[in-house]
Amino acid sequence: MKYALIALIYLVLVILASVIPNPISGESTNYFIHFLEFFILSSLVYLAAKHYKRKSPYLVAILASSFFAVLTEVLQGFISFRTFNPLDSLAGILGSLLILILKLKPKKGVWIKI
Repeated sequence: MKYALIALIYLVLVILASVIPNPISGESTNYFIHFLEFFILSSLVYLAAKHYKRKSPYLVAILASSFFAVLTEVLQGFISFRTFNPLDSLAGILGSLLILILKLKPKKGVWIKI
């Protein structure tokens, strides 16, 4: 229950942050922030899904956080002081996918056997 509650609180904070005026200047910084915030969201959703013993917690995490990455950008398209930027959505989706990349890393820490 605690993971789901933390994920929900974090999601509400992400949505609230997406509807206030943007305090961040610089596109590359903005993309990094989107990448990071949706990586955190996918990690929290993964923990919640794993706690509730879902069959594919990684898939649940990636799909849910990617959905919200796109949704927050679409919402910004309807707000006068924000703009819709599909690259922000892409940065959020890539951040969501980072959890899967970390899952695929071998446990011994060696990526390629030589």
